[in-house]
Amino acid sequence: MPSGTTHTLNGCLQILCSGESAPTHRHSASAIRFIIKGNGACTVVDGEKIPMKEGDLILTPTMMWHEHSNETSEPVIWFDGLDAPFVDLLNLSFFDPYPDGKQPITKPDSYTTKRLTMAGLRPAGSRPEANFGLPFIYRWEETYQALTRLAALEGEGDPYDGVVLDYVNPINGGPTLPSLGCQIQLLRPGENTRVHRHTSSAVYHVFRGSGYSMVNDERIEWTQGDTFALPPWAWHRFGNPTSKEAILFSINDKPILEPHGLYREETKE
Repeated sequence: MPSGTTHTLNGCLQILCSGESAPTHRHSASAIRFIIKGNGACTVVDGEKIPMKEGDLILTPTMMWHEHSNETSEPVIWFDGLDAPFVDLLNLSFFDPYPDGKQPITKPDSYTTKRLTMAGLRPAGSRPEANFGLPFIYRWEETYQALTRLAALEGEGDPYDGVVLDYVNPINGGPTLPSLGCQIQLLRPGENTRVHRHTSSAVYHVFRGSGYSMVNDERIEWTQGDTFALPPWAWHRFGNPTSKEAILFSINDKPILEPHGLYREETKE
């Protein structure tokens, strides 16, 4: 059986020290990077150079060339999420180093973002299923604005997860990646959610604040910088007993289950 943080997902922490770089490579596992500390390092995905800032989400779709470099004076740390255990289970794990050491920069700055941020429009001829349609980066400034706008609306939010947003593919409205979903979640001060469970598993990283989760009968206390996993079909709820907001980033395997009718959810008073 493949090993991972859950049976389908890997959640890791990666540090890129000052002056350090990771050579260009690609793999069949899809990956995401949620930047949790530091600014100014860069990743290159499919010929596009993308600067990293705290709170940004950067995608590396399956079999896309990518590399990382840090030319700043401080380390940069991110949460790495991958569907590697799922890919291993299918016996489809591939890894290739780039033949010429480093891939060339072939696209202008903010290429993908500029082509996608067009009020629901897309260039003619761009197929939704094509790799072009993937937004390689979701900037934290825009994410946090959307999160706090929703949190400020009376009566808004999910009774089981608080104020929660999906990172969606803006071309087709689908999940972040075909086999890996991403969410950002805000628990208001004093908020306690209701209990539910679902067949999807998840890995959480606490980006800001502190609180706790009840998973079956176990209370998990967490604070900024912590990472914890939620197994499938486990009763759970969230609590924020503090006077400050708590923000959690998470990955899930819901996109694997939904197309096959295997996603279920159940609530409990």
